[in-house]
Amino acid sequence: MDHFKQSLEIRRRVYKGDHKEIEESLSYIGDMLDNIGKHQEALVYYKEALDMNNNLSNQDNELGAIYMNKVGVLFNELGQSESALYFSQRSLEIAKKVFRGDDHLIEMALYNVGNTLLFGLHKPHEALNYF
Repeated sequence: MDHFKQSLEIRRRVYKGDHKEIEESLSYIGDMLDNIGKHQEALVYYKEALDMNNNLSNQDNELGAIYMNKVGVLFNELGQSESALYFSQRSLEIAKKVFRGDDHLIEMALYNVGNTLLFGLHKPHEALNYF
């Protein structure tokens, strides 16, 4: 973990402002923190990566959809179902626009929206539309 954080510090010094390399480091740190169960801390890194992605790109893109999905999953893990639903639905919208067909990211977003509706918000009838 320390190596990822050191890499992020170096990238912040080398690349001033928003940069894809910094965004990548933020995402890797988020992944590591999520994998060791530090969901709240991972959320901070994923949201920063998402914000940076939005600042760097003038349009919806695959990475933005991935970050939205990861943020949605973490909010669900943290019991914040309304926020989870928002980010999961937004991820689904972007994935459908970017891929225009079958893709693993669309499948994941569909599952996460359905999962949040079913277990987080206790809306099984709405959840059926996503499974």
